[in-house]
Amino acid sequence: MNLKGEFGKTSLDKIEEIAVRENMSMYDVIKNAGAFGLARVGASARRIYRMY
Repeated sequence: MNLKGEFGKTSLDKIEEIAVRENMSMYDVIKNAGAFGLARVGASARRIYRMY
């Protein structure tokens, strides 16, 4: 899966920042987006999960 095609640069930057800060994978941050105040990321992730 190409995350750049699904998430914008700003979102990916935020995901990466949180992943580094929390010592988590980017996947785990996306999976738990709501817990980090990333509602749009969470909505996109749910849409992606439904596609696959």
